Amino acid sequence: TTIFEGTSEIQRSIISTFRLRETVRSKGRFYLSMAEDLEKLPAGCGAPLLAHSLRVLNEIIGNTRKLKLTRLQHIMFLLADMMTWCEVGEALCHKAANYDGRERSRDFMTAVARLFARAAAEKVFLNGTKIACGCEEAMDEVVPKLRELDLGVASRDYLKDMDLAAAELVK
Repeated sequence: TTIFEGTSEIQRSIISTFRLRETVRSKGRFYLSMAEDLEKLPAGCGAPLLAHSLRVLNEIIGNTRKLKLTRLQHIMFLLADMMTWCEVGEALCHKAANYDGRERSRDFMTAVARLFARAAAEKVFLNGTKIACGCEEAMDEVVPKLRELDLGVASRDYLKDMDLAAAELVK
């Protein structure tokens, strides 16, 4: 749930500021390393889609900084949302890839990881498009990379994964 009266905004500001700083310090390697680690995981856990999303996020961060859009609070909030969804998705993909089936089935965990990877890709696509196309200086080199996320292809078997997760939740 959302904590109202400023707390959520402060947390989003902190997240984007610290992750932006980490990305700059690592010369863009922070999210690229995550993407490379995900690419080593089995495809069935949503890792390829999320890895691609992380690479696009990294491009958006670099361009946002280059164009000095980081001084705009709304842009920082959009970045924070993308960063948070991608990082949680990354942890979930790793968990699903190495899951031993203690509390839930392995199929459940991989379905949930795929669902979350899709949601993270949507967040990167939507927020990234707002930043890349909605600012005074368009990020023309980022727009094709956003389109490559191809949410239509990413949505294949969405309902199948939803049904699988729901069936296990009501056991």
